[in-house]
Amino acid sequence: MLFRSKNPKYNKLAVMNFVEKHMLQLREEGVVWGYDIPYLLTGILNSHPSAAIQFIKEKRTDYSMFYQELMDNVL
Repeated sequence: MLFRSKNPKYNKLAVMNFVEKHMLQLREEGVVWGYDIPYLLTGILNSHPSAAIQFIKEKRTDYSMFYQELMDNVL
């Protein structure tokens, strides 16, 4: 399935890839930054946060894959 966006002006996949590559290391070093991405994504998609809770429990950091999983379940 393709990575869909309601607003093609913003490439969410590129943003998630950036977070994975650059922001996770800063977070591990103690930098507090923005939203908890899993909760942000479930909120954007108006989904129950149980998927975000599970994602965090599993200590996953593959946000782009998580977003794709959420999109697969929404459609």
